[in-house]
Amino acid sequence: MSRADHILLRLWIALTAAALIPMFAGIVLILLFVTVIGIPIAILLFFIPGLWLYVTPPLAAYAIARWATKRAKPAWIAIITAAVLVLAVGIFVPILANVETERRVAALLEQDGGIAGKLPPGVSVARLVDRGLMATREECGDDCQRLLLSKTASSYLDAPRDEFGRLDRLARPVLRFRLGPQDGRCRNDLLYAARASEEEVGALHPKPFLSEKLEAIGLCLHAEPTSDARADFVVVETWNFDRNAPSSALFNLDLHPIRPFRRWEAYRRTNGRLVPVMRRTFVEHERLAVPLWLFPPFTFILAPGTAAGHWMTVGNRSSGKDIKTYSLVRWEPWITNDIAVRGLRRR
Repeated sequence: MSRADHILLRLWIALTAAALIPMFAGIVLILLFVTVIGIPIAILLFFIPGLWLYVTPPLAAYAIARWATKRAKPAWIAIITAAVLVLAVGIFVPILANVETERRVAALLEQDGGIAGKLPPGVSVARLVDRGLMATREECGDDCQRLLLSKTASSYLDAPRDEFGRLDRLARPVLRFRLGPQDGRCRNDLLYAARASEEEVGALHPKPFLSEKLEAIGLCLHAEPTSDARADFVVVETWNFDRNAPSSALFNLDLHPIRPFRRWEAYRRTNGRLVPVMRRTFVEHERLAVPLWLFPPFTFILAPGTAAGHWMTVGNRSSGKDIKTYSLVRWEPWITNDIAVRGLRRR
């Protein structure tokens, strides 16, 4: 080996050792970050894995060329050629990947449309909820109580979104809630402790429970187990992310960093079939940095899976319409009805 070979080998070994620290020993970075002197070193170590990816292929090409040709002098042409090719890949891959990301986002939004309408009173309502959004206990929550007590809905149920194609034969029975006479079928224990809003009772504190309206009208909550979730009005809430499934991956090297999207859809039953009337989608995504650069797995919270290694991204972008603010007396974005519970105690 020539002197140049020894220098390059030692350089690669040192770079590899430095890259392994942020990749598999994040605690070292944390210790460096908590000291003023160590912060620049920690930042440098954080960027070394990306540099390692660009240095290793040219050095490998150089070593192969030296071995294959048995030349006494360093094969600089090999290292220069490999460096140019690697840099070209690092530039063109994220550019092409970003174009494909934008295409995928557009495909998620292309069928959005329609408007929320006003429901006639007394319709049956079913809400299909995606994984990660399902409550752990079947109960009649805020929306359920307001829809029933405002007489907008005659019945209400929640079911898994995966059952959308077989609403008449669910894999597992769900509870259909409705209001009925105070008899042996009462299940007021399934009423969520929902309180009235300021729009319903003004500045009254503490605000009364919505369930107090039941006492005033002499009714109670009935809960009927059913495997038939068909309804006059069906809403579907999709979130392609399962919050209950922890990620243990050390790296997430997806070239298309599209975050889990949210989607809201509404259907009305017409002539025995569900007809779509409204769809809204909200999706956030990022673009890969150019050139492509690897960030190591790292977090100040020492828990597995909290900060997987990933490609560096720039610019958080959002597309579609996000339903961030919910009015308690409006079932947004599904309908325009006023579902306020009137007649509760006021100041």
